[in-house]
Amino acid sequence: MPKRCTTGRYTDISTTYQNESRNEPGGAIGMVDTIDETGEILTWARALRDLPPPRKCRSIRLGAGLSLDKVGAALGVSGVTVGRWENGSRSPRGDDLVAYVRLLSQLQAL
Repeated sequence: MPKRCTTGRYTDISTTYQNESRNEPGGAIGMVDTIDETGEILTWARALRDLPPPRKCRSIRLGAGLSLDKVGAALGVSGVTVGRWENGSRSPRGDDLVAYVRLLSQLQAL
């Protein structure tokens, strides 16, 4: 079944559309959800555009004198995960991507 991402977690689209299409009080929420999701997608797209290459991410972190574990703790992920992002074997996604790009930008400005 098709899936969609909401705040970094995947949900079943068919269930969501069934719930949104019911004629219940507050049925207009489906449109608000769509607008929110569009904003979320645009935020992720901007973060993906602004994400430096993995080697540059590592350079920024090291330049700030931070360990993988410190950056991971600040983002709510493990240091191993940050290391995978920095060696290019994995890429941050969703809310983790947005938070990581924001942190790198702030570290680079130091």
